[in-house]
Amino acid sequence: LMLGKRGFETETAGTGQEALEKAQQRFFNVALLDIRLPDMEGVELLEPLKRMHPDIAIIVLTAYASVETAMQAVNKGAQAYITKPFDVTELLAILTEALGKQRLIMENKRLYEEARRELGERKRAEHNLAERAKEIKCLYGVTNIAERPGVSLDEIYQETANLLPSGWHYPEITCARITIGDKEFKTDNFKTTKWKQSANINVNGQKEGTVEVYYLEAMTEIDEGPFLKEESLLIEAVANRLGDVTERKRAEEELKRYSEKLQELIDNITKAIALTTAMRDPYTSGHQQRVTQLACAIAEEMGLSKEMLAEIRVAGSLHDIGKMYIPSEILTKPGKLTDTEFDMIKTHSKVGYDILKTIDFPWP
Repeated sequence: LMLGKRGFETETAGTGQEALEKAQQRFFNVALLDIRLPDMEGVELLEPLKRMHPDIAIIVLTAYASVETAMQAVNKGAQAYITKPFDVTELLAILTEALGKQRLIMENKRLYEEARRELGERKRAEHNLAERAKEIKCLYGVTNIAERPGVSLDEIYQETANLLPSGWHYPEITCARITIGDKEFKTDNFKTTKWKQSANINVNGQKEGTVEVYYLEAMTEIDEGPFLKEESLLIEAVANRLGDVTERKRAEEELKRYSEKLQELIDNITKAIALTTAMRDPYTSGHQQRVTQLACAIAEEMGLSKEMLAEIRVAGSLHDIGKMYIPSEILTKPGKLTDTEFDMIKTHSKVGYDILKTIDFPWP
């Protein structure tokens, strides 16, 4: 009653059991506990009250002051000990001190929990960032492999299979396999298990193969079994990348085969034209061939590219094509040419230029 008049909200309990029941229903900042209760010793209430409300401040009241009783109460969680009879001033001082300590303890706990939560969130964020970095590095690595000059599709598949475990949460127990048609490309530690992720490799809208990732041991269940949902996105991205690369590489190989056949056809046509020209002028038979060989030898010595060498070979083979315009009677005349005939012979270079300038060669 006297505490209520001083602004405290109070409830009373006549027995220890009643006190426990009220404590189960709500939190109390302070419990003023008489050491002598009708149904039990007040000290017996200390432990169950502390279990229910670890932050409750317990002040023990007794008319039987003794060191043993005081020590027993403090050891079991009492914050203060007051002997009856006592005056209101003494009780208020003890209550004020107990509530101050309680606020300090509760604030420290709150700050600790907040710091622990923030630390946990930061660690999770750092961990997630590290995982995303691994996944990006893995996908970037696949791109680097595919873009390497001269790399074959088989090399891309095998190197990608070897790279895949590094992008997963547990790389040390991860293995991978890439299947394309009847070919398999696997990590050295590969074996099938029940912990699996897979994605289809589609080329031109058709399934051509699969990418598979396995864990070799059971791991903690996360999003999709032991796998992260981001890893599901990663394996899909890798499969899509391989599908695009396969499509592009096959198109490049087909274009290369077509270009080689076209170049072979051009070479054969060039040889046929050169042979036709040579047959019309037996006097200089082999001249075009020798000029071509000499020009190519000089080009190789100069370190010119294969493309320029091919250009020089065609130019050498066709440099006398203008002789097709000269009558065969003049080309095969055994005696001395007249001035008119010689002037006509000299026009063969201009005629050759006029013939070839209409053709859109891939070089100047």
